[in-house]
Amino acid sequence: MHDEDVLVCDGDLFAAQPGISRLTARLIRAAFDRSAIDIRHTVLTDFDGVPSGFINSETSAFERPTTAQRNAIYVEQAPKLFAQAARGALQAAGVVASEITHVVTASCTGFFAPGPDFRLVRDLGIPSSAQRDHVGFLGCAAAFPALRAAYRICAADPGAVVLVACGDDNSVPGHAGARGDHYVELKVVLPQQQDPELSRLVEEWSAKHPYTVRGA
Repeated sequence: MHDEDVLVCDGDLFAAQPGISRLTARLIRAAFDRSAIDIRHTVLTDFDGVPSGFINSETSAFERPTTAQRNAIYVEQAPKLFAQAARGALQAAGVVASEITHVVTASCTGFFAPGPDFRLVRDLGIPSSAQRDHVGFLGCAAAFPALRAAYRICAADPGAVVLVACGDDNSVPGHAGARGDHYVELKVVLPQQQDPELSRLVEEWSAKHPYTVRGA
């Protein structure tokens, strides 16, 4: 990303999106200002003048790409991030790839198979005998269960050399608008042989306690 483009990818870009209230805009700018992050990186090419389908080139409004479009970018870009992080970890630890006995990866913004654990083994020259585990879709805290898995491996096998790598394309899962579009439906399943009293209880309780997902 060019220096002049980095300034575009800030709180003002998110606060100016359609449907954002004044209060939400203030909260967004405050969050950016107080994050103590000097530079943000993105896999999206829009800031280099190459449309990605995620940001409208004329209005700068976020588009609504499909899940397939989002995952396609993840499949293309995530392996590079994993490899970069893994090489940096190996260099910092003074360990060569051929010494790795276990690989643990973590990610929550996309999916592909064989996964990033396989790609690291293949691309970094890690022995094919290395045991692999992937922690998927546990959100931003996924690094902790990944590290916990590595700890348990080392506790069980003192000779193990475990590589833990986390990678996410956090530009990809963002959505347009102030509210999400996820719905959860709760169902109470009754036995095949229904008890009349139980059925009546469920029907009466539902009538007296109306509830909508969106709230008031």
